Amino acid sequence: MTARLRADLRVTSLKRIVEARGDFFTIVKQGHPEAGVIHVIVGHRGAWTLISEGAGGWVLRLETTARDEIDRTLEREARFDPDHWAIEIEGRLSLDDLAAMI
Repeated sequence: MTARLRADLRVTSLKRIVEARGDFFTIVKQGHPEAGVIHVIVGHRGAWTLISEGAGGWVLRLETTARDEIDRTLEREARFDPDHWAIEIEGRLSLDDLAAMI
């Protein structure tokens, strides 16, 4: 059994891969370095997707054309998990892409 990487190391790894692909990456909310769940906001041509870590891997949480809908979802999430991370990527990114990255 392998240990799961710290949240901050997973975010750093994802940042390097995304930027190497030529896409934009930013940390919207920095969570707990060791244990925070990571939420990925993906924006591409006016469409927004929220992908979150789940018990079995990455989970598609929301697809919308209204970015504020994603912000409201993350505000609700913060009430239950104040240690979570939120990162934003501008470009194409699927669940399979994300699973392959980290």
